[in-house]
Amino acid sequence: MMAVRKTARPSPPNGFVASAARLPEKGLTRYHGSEQWMEEGWRYYDTVGELRYVANWVGNVMSRAVLKAAVNDGGAMRVAEEGPVAEAMEAYFGSLEGQAAMLQATGINLTVAGEGYHIMTEDEEWHTLSSGRVTQQQGTLYADFGDGRRPLTKKELCIRVWVPHPRDPIAADSPVRSNLSTLREITRLNQHISAQLDSRLAGSGILFIPSEIQFAAPEGVDPQANQADAFMQVLGETMLSAIQGGQRGTAAEVVPLVVTAPGEALDKVQHLTFWSPLDAAVLQMRDSAVKHLALGLDTPPEVLMGVADANHWNAWLVDEAAVKSHLEPRLQVVSAAVTTKYLRPAIQGIVPNPEDWHVVADTSAIRLRPDLSTQAIDLYDRGELSGDALRRETGFEPEDTPDQTEFVLWLLRKTATGQTTPEATMEALRRLGADLGLAGEGETVGINDATRTDTEPQTTPREPRIGRAIRRQERVAEGRESAALLAACNALVYRALERAGNKMCDAKAKANGLGEYPAHERYMHRTGTSGPSSVTCLQGAWDTATPVLGAFTEETSDVISVLDSYTATLIGTKAEHSVDRLRRALRAAELMA
Repeated sequence: MMAVRKTARPSPPNGFVASAARLPEKGLTRYHGSEQWMEEGWRYYDTVGELRYVANWVGNVMSRAVLKAAVNDGGAMRVAEEGPVAEAMEAYFGSLEGQAAMLQATGINLTVAGEGYHIMTEDEEWHTLSSGRVTQQQGTLYADFGDGRRPLTKKELCIRVWVPHPRDPIAADSPVRSNLSTLREITRLNQHISAQLDSRLAGSGILFIPSEIQFAAPEGVDPQANQADAFMQVLGETMLSAIQGGQRGTAAEVVPLVVTAPGEALDKVQHLTFWSPLDAAVLQMRDSAVKHLALGLDTPPEVLMGVADANHWNAWLVDEAAVKSHLEPRLQVVSAAVTTKYLRPAIQGIVPNPEDWHVVADTSAIRLRPDLSTQAIDLYDRGELSGDALRRETGFEPEDTPDQTEFVLWLLRKTATGQTTPEATMEALRRLGADLGLAGEGETVGINDATRTDTEPQTTPREPRIGRAIRRQERVAEGRESAALLAACNALVYRALERAGNKMCDAKAKANGLGEYPAHERYMHRTGTSGPSSVTCLQGAWDTATPVLGAFTEETSDVISVLDSYTATLIGTKAEHSVDRLRRALRAAELMA
């Protein structure tokens, strides 16, 4: 029996007056009574640690969900954030903390017995009771809250939450029901192991020694004593002497005890043990039974068996498939019961069309979101993602956005250290307070007249020093870029796409048919989000680009940067490569005429 005591009643919703905030009168969704298999399931919950672990895992993960009231608004569910319906939902089990405790207990109940009961008593206490704690006698419901059974009054709310059996919808069903034989097997194997440990601790069997074997009587032993007794005393004294340290570091620790006996009597010494050949396989049998149980408890097997990257530190986080297949069905059982037996009766007459309202479970806190930070940064740098989305995927909040002053300072730093014209770089450095003294006497340098702070008349700037930007402008103007450069870039892109396609085509991708496409086209046919990222696919793709491009341009690093960005964008968007698209990318970077 599990109970949640309501310590402080929240303010009733608007229009919610009278006792229990217009809670429904006493009534049970459907009473069926506790069955024998439920009692057996609870007994195994108390004695089989594997079952207890899985049941508690389900309850703990379910407790991370949040129950909310939502209205069907034209086919879409709209959650109520405030108002009487939201307040009615908050009043269920007194608070969000109370609802979390209820979901935790209900998750255990649904896993073990397939049913549980939500009860609110007249003194405003909420309880979650397990099967067998609520009974019915001559039409009257009785509940046992731990202090004895008592009848429920009409002012007390009682809701049965259960997973219906496919053949008998009124009867409860749970994964434990179909795994009782496996639980019995695990229990018996545990009992066998425990019994064998007790047996071996109690004795190591019986040693039969022929009477023909003679032993010299040790000191302190009656010469007329039984020869076996004399031998056992000698053996015991020798073993204890070495163990207790009396002869540490001496030959007594390694020299065997010498016994002389007739040859025909040696093979008649027998050691009778009390254990059986089953002992050698019992651990393997138990491991097999535990695996069988892990597959049958309607939870991901990794919960019980474990995987390399899942442990108790991240057990709260569950992937999408586990939430949809194992947890959401249980939460829907709870939501349906609370909707029909609590929420709608509670808001009857307060809001129009109460039948349009539903209780939904928000599972966002227990879903394991994929790490998209690398892809987000990559797409943001290419102008394909917003700043808000970048902050969301990298774990930052909207309030972390830099203000206008911070953005201007960042932009100036980028300008001062980036690939810009000498004039823009010098102006950015001047605004940052770094005067390098590169301007001539009487010369002023600025981005435009609006940014000037001096009062001297603007003079014509001298020819700036020859740099990469000026050389690039001269080459563009002179038309020195040729079709040979475009052809070389085209070949390098095809080679990079071919390498990327080979990296994408692992065993799983081949099974899905990706290997049927040419290597340089596979990126356009890849499905899902698994597999290597564009950054991984292009690692090493430009190792030979420098000597190839060196024959056509002096700006090989700039061209390689454009090719890498262009190819990564193709892979990310699955766009088809073409010479015209590549030419536009090179022209946009002012690397071709």
